[in-house]
Amino acid sequence: MKYEVLLGAEAEVDLWEIYRYAERYEPAGVAHRLLDRIEQEVVALAETPTRGACPPELAHIGVREFGEVSCKPYRIIYEVRGSEVVVQCVLDGRKPLTDVLAERLLR
Repeated sequence: MKYEVLLGAEAEVDLWEIYRYAERYEPAGVAHRLLDRIEQEVVALAETPTRGACPPELAHIGVREFGEVSCKPYRIIYEVRGSEVVVQCVLDGRKPLTDVLAERLLR
């Protein structure tokens, strides 16, 4: 079964902010390559959404509805809803994530 992959509003904002940061602080072309890598991981969720593990910060508090795949250094957090995969956020894995995940995914 192939799933439809959707970007949540916050994931779209995350991607825009990642792109803007890379455009400003990285060598030319890095921002586009980075977004291409992230897009490949997101698109792959259409085929295998169960391949990602539950983010440990959420599993620790008993919330297991979300999956996570990595596109280092970024973490793509998503939720499977029937035949859809909804990407909730794309977060920098080098930063503490507990507060951000709790705020964004548990509201």
